[in-house]
Formats: sequence, C-alpha cells, structure tokens
Amino acid sequence: MKLRIFSICLCLVFCLSFLNTSASNAKFTDITVDYDRATGTVSISGKAPFAENMSEPVRLVVLKPETDVKKLISGEETFLTCGVHVDEVMLDEDAFSFENFVIPTSYAPGKYIVRIAKEDVAYDGAIPVGTVEQATALLNNASHEEIQSYIEMYNDVYGLDTDDKSIYGHFDSKGTKYVLSKLADKTYSGLDEFKDKFDMYTDIYKVKTGPWGTLEDIIISDATLLGLELNKYNLLSESEQDKVFKELVGNLYESDTEFKEAFDNAVKQAKKSTETSGGSTGGSGSGGSGSGNTVSWSGNPSASETAKPAAPFGDLTAHLWAEDSIIKLYNKGIINGKAEGVFAPEDCLTRAEAVKLLVLAFGGVASNAECDFGDVGRASWMYPYIATAFEKGIIKGYENGNAGADDNITREDFCVMILRAANNEGVILEASSNEIVFSDSEDISLYAKEAVKTLQMAGVVNGMGENSFLPRAYTTRAQAAKIVSGLID
Repeated sequence: MKLRIFSICLCLVFCLSFLNTSASNAKFTDITVDYDRATGTVSISGKAPFAENMSEPVRLVVLKPETDVKKLISGEETFLTCGVHVDEVMLDEDAFSFENFVIPTSYAPGKYIVRIAKEDVAYDGAIPVGTVEQATALLNNASHEEIQSYIEMYNDVYGLDTDDKSIYGHFDSKGTKYVLSKLADKTYSGLDEFKDKFDMYTDIYKVKTGPWGTLEDIIISDATLLGLELNKYNLLSESEQDKVFKELVGNLYESDTEFKEAFDNAVKQAKKSTETSGGSTGGSGSGGSGSGNTVSWSGNPSASETAKPAAPFGDLTAHLWAEDSIIKLYNKGIINGKAEGVFAPEDCLTRAEAVKLLVLAFGGVASNAECDFGDVGRASWMYPYIATAFEKGIIKGYENGNAGADDNITREDFCVMILRAANNEGVILEASSNEIVFSDSEDISLYAKEAVKTLQMAGVVNGMGENSFLPRAYTTRAQAAKIVSGLID
C-alpha cells in the first residue's frame, strides 16, 4: 500500500510538471473518452506511438473545471482542492488505457480538464461531467452563451438536431444566436419543453432563410409544435399553398404567436388572391400564356407545319410534330442530344432530365443552391439542376431521402413539376377550355390532380386517346420538348 501511495505521488509530481508542457495532439492518436453519466465511471484510451523510451509510463491528470493550472504549478493551489484523478500506465506496444476510474456524481457539472503526458509532449482534452438531471437543470435561467456551451457539452442528454446536415447546422451565426437567445433566461418544466422550444425557433428562423420551396415539409410537419391550425390551409389548392410560403419566406418572427398570425394571414391572402383573379390557377406576374399551346400526349401536332431550320438531329423524321420544339430548345441551350446527331425522341425522360429541362427553361441555375439527396452526388452533372429545383420547390424528393434522379418520370409527376416551375417564375396559365374528366381520373394521384387539371384547361396537355390520361405512363423526350417549348418565348 505504501509503495502504491508513493507511486501515485511520484506520478503526480511528474504530471504536474507536464502541465506546463506545450500540447501536441499529433503525438497522441485515437483518443477515446467513455463517460457514464449515471455512475460517473470514466475510461480513457488511445495510442502514443513513440519509438524511444518505451519504459516511461503514460501519465494522466484530471482536474476540476475552471482550475487555474498556473496556480496549481506554482503551489498557490493544491491537487487536493483542484484535482480529481491522477494515474499512470505502461504502454502495451503503442496503446494505453486508463480504466474505470470514477468522478463522483455528487461533483458539480462542467468541463473537467484532462491532461495526458509522456516524455515531452502532452494531450489536452475535457470530460463533460454531469448527470442527466444536472445537465437539464443547467438550462434554467441560463444566458444564450451558457446554453450554447451546454449544448456542446451535453447534447447526448438533450438530443437536439444540431449536426452539419440539420437545419440548425446550416444556420450562420445570426441564426444560431436567434435560436439560443429565444431559449435563454427561461425556466423549463423539463427537457421535453426545452427540445420543443429549440425545434420551434429553429423552424421559425428557417422561414427567414428559406428558400420557400423547402418550407412546406418543415412547417406543416411541425404544425402542432408551432400552434398552427391547418383546416383552412388544407382547403387551398397546391398553387395557393405555395403562395403561403412565398409570403412567409424572408421574414423574421419574434415569437410563435407572431408567426402563427402571419401564417393565418398568408392563408387568407392566398385564398383571396385566387378569388379576386376569378379562379385562375396560374401564378401572378408576367410570362407566356398557356393558351393555344395544345399538345396531345400521343404526339399529334395541334398546329400546321411551318418552315423548319436545319435539324441538328437525324432521328426526328417520325416526330416532325415535335421537331420545331426540339430545335428551339436546342438553340436556346436548354436540351441536348444523347449522342452526336441523336436526340432519341422516344426514349423516356428521367426525373433528372426533366429537372434540368425545367430549370433551364424557367429561371436558370441558382449558383448557391444546395440539396442533400442520397442519390445525387455533388460532383454529378445533375447536382446544380436538382439543387436549384429543390430550393425553388419544383421537386421535393422521395420519403427515403432520394430524388429518384434516374427514374423515368410519369406524366402526372411531370405536370406537377411544370406547374411549380411556371408558378415560380410567374408564368400565367390561362384557362382556354373546360375541364376534361378523363376516364381514368381516379388513377391520378391526389397530389397531381390540380396540376393535371390546370395544364389541361390551359391547353398545355390533353389525353392519350379514348378519353384516358394514363397518369403513370412515362413521358418521352419528344413530348417533354413540345410541352416546354410552348410555355417559353
């Protein structure tokens, strides 16, 4: 026992001398700190790949938060008042491990200083000590700076979504300060209330940053949290719902009550603007009219042939009805062939191709647009187009987190994309005919019904014959070119 006490004291002397050593994290690797909040048990392991002096032990010192190391070294403070644990172990080849020492759960919560030393190098770290109850209690009446520090230390307890891919993780310093300041100087009944407030103010600041096309999924899924009543919103058409978020985006709301009032007012205004315009299903602003641009999905032309410029593709002979449209879009740099002289008009259009077509036709690529779909890499040719379409609300992706970029696009989904793209750029789709009730109208997905109806009444699309629409059939490249060409100057 006396030998063990002597060894620990000697270890303490050496460790305190290393407290004044410049840390060199590069010398220590794979440092792992395991801390059990329920019991206070700590284990620390890592590697110290030093070729020389393998007989010298690795030494550990753990100190209480706010310890003044200089005073400890000078003797103004003592290890009895500042220290928590001291130990030394020998290397097992290049690995070391300090196993199962305890920081009593009665100790005050905070960042406990860790210093690991060997030879003339040292590693500095910290252990965020505190039980679940202590970590939760710290939040009451804390400043926003304190809350930020607590989130960094105790988010394994709080469970907040703060990683780089989260909404909060994308905020700049103004955004994080807004959220944290709203959480500060309050008393919480429990952790659930704190988490709800964090999510609520994160959502509200996301409305400020936009883009508007990303807001619906966030706000509507958290409607209960935000105190929103959705009965009137759910009665709006899809284009009217888009108007709600276009109205809200860019504004900073100081409370959930203020945001709720703004949301309710945006819903009223969206409905009112439609009623005032006589039920028009298009967006407001300037742009081409859909009237007179009737295109049959079966590929039959709706206008007489006119003189055509030389075709850049040699496979359009059987698709003269779409040739002008294809050449027009080609000359504008909106579409390309699949190979030199080959357009492949009967090939199915993929979702990525559809997105590129609509983005280039309506507004162009947004230089700073970002998206996080699992099947769209940043280095891919399609990324800037899909990111732009996502931020503009033209696409939303699948529930599995993918964009379905390589999937063939159905006619109903293409109609949805077209309407969103047109509305986003203020293209007016004026009704030029009565609604056609297709024989397979019940097969049209609920989310696509308005888009199909709007484009059909505007003369943009018709059925496939025998009064059917075939919403789940795929769109061909020729059909897509004909339709989009008729909607742009």
